[in-house]
Amino acid sequence: MKIILEYNNSTRSSVDRSFLKSVIEKTLQESGCDFLCDASVRVSVALVSPEKIQEINKIYRGQDNITDVLSFSEYKNKSELRKALGDEVFLGEILLCYDDIMCYAKSMRVDGKEEFACALSHGVLHLLGLRHGERMFSIQKRVSEQI
Repeated sequence: MKIILEYNNSTRSSVDRSFLKSVIEKTLQESGCDFLCDASVRVSVALVSPEKIQEINKIYRGQDNITDVLSFSEYKNKSELRKALGDEVFLGEILLCYDDIMCYAKSMRVDGKEEFACALSHGVLHLLGLRHGERMFSIQKRVSEQI
């Protein structure tokens, strides 16, 4: 599987592309989406300010608050993704609020890099159609622990 990453960092954070690609790749491997193995998988990742993610969260989810991650998938579920699969597939876009993730990590006394990996993995799993639940949370935990 080849990961094609579109990356836009409008923050002062220094998250590097290779880290993002590594988390995305590990998440895809852990997700059980073996049908993606021979494809080029394209994902757009943007790091945005707390104000920007709050604005987008209000517009698209009707929630006027800051959040760590928002995902905008091209497909409703794995079955729809499998049908659309070709040599290259665009999964969707993930917006991450670095400041919110680091603030949460500090308050919970956990490693910031691991928490960031967990949030990114969470976003990727939503792009694959997974919903909140034990399976999703165990995958993102395994991925973040590998970082």
